[in-house]
Amino acid sequence: FTSLFTSDDEEGFDDRLHPVDFAHPGVKLEQQERAKVLFGAIDRLSDQQKIAFTLHHLEGLSYQEITEVMQLSLSAVESLLHRAKMNLRKRLTNFYREDTRF
Repeated sequence: FTSLFTSDDEEGFDDRLHPVDFAHPGVKLEQQERAKVLFGAIDRLSDQQKIAFTLHHLEGLSYQEITEVMQLSLSAVESLLHRAKMNLRKRLTNFYREDTRF
């Protein structure tokens, strides 16, 4: 993601100076905690929202493919995904605010 904020000649400069150790136990523990919170929030979605969200974001299906699997109209799938996103945002905002405070 750092490439989004650096020019081509700067890309990777910080990574060479301070490589991130993704195998570090603290990093792994933090990733596990974030995943637990995220999947807990997904699990609290309505069944239809959960299915649509999982098919799109975890399975990689297009909206059109989801319409076929769920036998719904495109507008219904779009609505389910939008509501799922809003519900997740509402449920996860406080967690990520607290998580980024130092």
